[in-house]
Parts: sequence; C-alpha cells; structure tokens
Amino acid sequence: MGKGSMTNYLVIDTETGGLDVSRNSLLTLGALIWSDGKLVAEKEWFVREPRMEIDPSSLEHHQVDLREVASKGQSPKEVSEELLAFAKPHFPEEKIVLLGHNIQFDAAYVKRMFEMAGVDYEAAFSHRLIDTSTILGVLSLAGRIPISGRGLSEAIDHFKLPIDPARRHTALEDARVTALLFTKLVELLRATS
Repeated sequence: MGKGSMTNYLVIDTETGGLDVSRNSLLTLGALIWSDGKLVAEKEWFVREPRMEIDPSSLEHHQVDLREVASKGQSPKEVSEELLAFAKPHFPEEKIVLLGHNIQFDAAYVKRMFEMAGVDYEAAFSHRLIDTSTILGVLSLAGRIPISGRGLSEAIDHFKLPIDPARRHTALEDARVTALLFTKLVELLRATS
C-alpha cells in the first residue's frame, strides 16, 4: 500500500453444523472491518439455509442456539447481500480480502453461501486470504513466539487477549478476538523489523 492509503481486511468467523462444507449448514457468520489496527465496524448474522444439515456433535463446540437460527435467521441471499453492503464501502476500489483463523474453512462456507444465493463471490472477494493460524506457525518456527500450537485458544492465552468467555465460540466474538490477535502479530513483526 502506498503512503497515506489504508489497509483494510474483512475478518470473519463462522459457526457451522459440522465440518463438511459440502453437506453441513452455515449457522452464523461474524464479520469485522480491520482498518490499520482498528476495528471500525462489526456485524453478525444468523443464516437459515433452505435445508438445515447439522451434525449433533457440532453443537457441543459452539454457542449457537438452533431456535435462534430458526427465528432470527435470514436466507443465504439476504445474508450475502447484507455482507457485501457491510464490507464494500471499506473496499471501494479493490476486492475484499478475507482474514481469519483457519480462514480456508470460513471462506469455503461464505463461498458456498454465495453460490446458494446466486451471488457472484469471485466478483467481490479477492483470492488472497490471510490466516492468523499460519502466521502463528511461522512465528513459532522462527522462534519468535514460545507457543507450539496454532490454535486460537493458545494464542488468546499467550497474548492475553480480552475475550468474553460466555461468548467464546460465537462467530462475532471469535472474529473479534482473531482481529485482536492479528493486530498483536502485526505489532510483533513491526517491533523487530
């Protein structure tokens, strides 16, 4: 980025009905705008797919109440359009770059939602993805941080990131803490360069 330009990323997290993107449903999507180290906007959606496919064991890992999904959920088309309306003003001249922890998983669910909605994912989103899990792995390998794993919980503990334990494993709270983690990682790299 040139001098005076802003660096923006769309930080996302999803909570899903399982780990199989081809079969299990997207339940919630949390999104934040990270702009040069500041969190400038945030939003969370419940997604009500036409046919809900849920692996019961997935409900043990997140805080999603399926009754809330049923009552507050919006169609994939509505969520896709609202996500673009939320993010696009922060990316006026470029495609949206997604950032997350294990971002490939979340991006695959967002892409699937756009396909279900008949909305062109490729037109709005960059093929570039930023993964905080990968950055943690590289910094650990280089001996820059003393953690061996790449999990979000270990990073939260190491960097003493503020998190609401009652909201951990909700899409918005996990997106928020991922954005805070990314800021810490950028600060760590700046301090040693």
